[in-house]
Amino acid sequence: MAIDTQNTTHAEKPSPDKSGFDFYSSILLLILGAYILFEAVSMPSFGQSGEWWKYNTPGLTPMSLSIALIILSGFQSWKNRRYRKNITTSLSPEARRVFLIFGFLFGYVLTVYIFGFLAPTFLIVALFYIAFAETQPLVKRISIGLLCATVVLCTLWYVFGVIFLVPLPEPIWLQAT
Repeated sequence: MAIDTQNTTHAEKPSPDKSGFDFYSSILLLILGAYILFEAVSMPSFGQSGEWWKYNTPGLTPMSLSIALIILSGFQSWKNRRYRKNITTSLSPEARRVFLIFGFLFGYVLTVYIFGFLAPTFLIVALFYIAFAETQPLVKRISIGLLCATVVLCTLWYVFGVIFLVPLPEPIWLQAT
């Protein structure tokens, strides 16, 4: 039985442009992980003082996840360190999509503080559907996006606000002073 060595595929090296972006994004994730770890360590524990490392702290999960994020982003930056100067100024469609998602989420966080839970949640679900369902005509995307936003908003409000009694964010003008 002969082994065919001509048609084997080897893992392709990433393009220098993509690897340059990967290097810088891994550095940002490393900084984010360090910040989350710092905040998680400073959370109070339920035991004696100084015993934050035991299982009686609410910061245990963020600590674990931030340590994993630091380790993985460190590996990613080490792997792509030689490409750190090879980054292009033009954005790929994937990078545009990532920046659009982060922009939506950043806008959502700001508007939840100002307008409460209902309006921003409805808006972000509708915008995500309208922006990323590119294979459908615009009118159909808008109508289905509004329908999905209504269903998701009502479901979230009912499950968390009514069943679990989680206080959802209110607009700042309705909050008691």
